Amino acid sequence: MTAPLCDRSRSTKKYAIKVSLTRLSTTHPGNTALSQDSPTIEEILVTVKEFAEGVASRSAGAERYDALCAAFLLGVVQRELRLGTQQDEEQIAALNKLVARGESGGSSERSITDLYKGFCEGVRGGRYDDKWASAFNFALRQVIDKVLVTNADHLQTKHRV
Repeated sequence: MTAPLCDRSRSTKKYAIKVSLTRLSTTHPGNTALSQDSPTIEEILVTVKEFAEGVASRSAGAERYDALCAAFLLGVVQRELRLGTQQDEEQIAALNKLVARGESGGSSERSITDLYKGFCEGVRGGRYDDKWASAFNFALRQVIDKVLVTNADHLQTKHRV
């Protein structure tokens, strides 16, 4: 886990956040920084997520729920950024293979949305009935990819990357 960005000091029921840029630049030298050097995007996300978790631990009711939602969504953003375009590139390559096999005329230079539309139409139209294992494995991989981003704890260990 990345070291926290801030030191929280209590002053009359309010929490002040003090960012130590010096500590950031020495403790995380390899991270990609924003245009203003430090902190990195990852460090900012960690700090805000920890802040939201802190608010949740001191709150109740709707405020607690809102803070937990914010912390969860920041975790999703962290995982999306970590994965980058890897999942999209893998999906496009797999879709190009499947759609090209399921359609006459191929699928060159089609958007991912058009490729998914072609795949779904192909499944509904029975074009993958004789290649059902390939179509099923592709669909399963998409579900696994989505759950890896939202909450990998819901996956069997063998599907966690």
